[in-house]
Amino acid sequence: MKRTFLASLSLLAMAGMSAAETLQNDPAVIEQLKEQNPFKVVDQLHDFTYAELDEMYPQLSDVLLQSLMYRIVESMKRTPIVE
Repeated sequence: MKRTFLASLSLLAMAGMSAAETLQNDPAVIEQLKEQNPFKVVDQLHDFTYAELDEMYPQLSDVLLQSLMYRIVESMKRTPIVE
């Protein structure tokens, strides 16, 4: 389980780096996300890396941030891939 989670985080980080560049160009989107409870907008956080989420939500402890990342990965598994 731990190995699968870490592999998923690695894939998320690689995918997030390229996709987050688009969102990073729109500060208004990031500000809106910062103001919301991250656990309620998990589906909108697919494009962000762990480090970016840590910056966006500095109030989250490491344990909560890891929990958020786990939920993002699980959400990504349920989201169909569009090519």
